[in-house]
Amino acid sequence: MAKHDYMGFSETLEEDDYGLIVSKDGTIKGIWVPESMEDLDELPFNLASLCETYFGVDPNDNANLASLH
Repeated sequence: MAKHDYMGFSETLEEDDYGLIVSKDGTIKGIWVPESMEDLDELPFNLASLCETYFGVDPNDNANLASLH
């Protein structure tokens, strides 16, 4: 891989962006939620659907909260 200038995770996001944290083996570890959205009960449909389709995890199911940070 070519050398890159790396930025911190939070520096790459806009104020209202979500971010996925994925381990080196491709499993989802966490979801960065914008501060302005922390009080919502559920993540947006498209983000939840992406997590279910590609990672097999429904982030809106409280049973999965222990496995996501």
